[in-house]
Amino acid sequence: MLKNRLLFRNLEYIVIVFLMLFVMLSGCINDSNHNNLPPSPEIKVKSNLCGDGKCGTDENCSSCPVDCGGCMICGDGVCGGNETYETCLQDCPKPVLCGDGKCEGNETYETCLQDCPKPVLCGDGKCEGGENCGSCSNDCGTCTLCGDGKCSEGETCSRCPQDCGTCALCGNGNCEYSEDCSLCPGDCGAC
Repeated sequence: MLKNRLLFRNLEYIVIVFLMLFVMLSGCINDSNHNNLPPSPEIKVKSNLCGDGKCGTDENCSSCPVDCGGCMICGDGVCGGNETYETCLQDCPKPVLCGDGKCEGNETYETCLQDCPKPVLCGDGKCEGGENCGSCSNDCGTCTLCGDGKCSEGETCSRCPQDCGTCALCGNGNCEYSEDCSLCPGDCGAC
């Protein structure tokens, strides 16, 4: 008897489900009165879904970083989100501009000669900049040492009388080493 009761109850459920389906499907049948109904208004659903590629009015960097970008956390050591050097100089360094008169950042004389002058290199065959015989004899030659007993190149009687002697005075009656007949005919005679 219990078995019959369960069978009857299951049959009731099947009939109820069948009737519900019949009622639902009968609303979809096209009858002649259906064409006289006014058109149903279009329902516009506002899309504010995170992940739709648009930062909607109800979204922000915290609630939807996918659409709105990550939140700016100035001072975290990362230049990210909406940070720029203007909004967070701690994280985003100011871009280096060639031609601003400052040799900074990754600028070199090779990348920005306007800001970074070419360094003077000892050994390049040019005696230039701050080079001299003492700092770069390869480019500027050896320094002459006044007082070494030799009247070397670069030394003169006025610069180094110890090595080159006193300067000759034309007209003193002596034809000295730096005088000749063309320079001082009174001391050395006519040519």
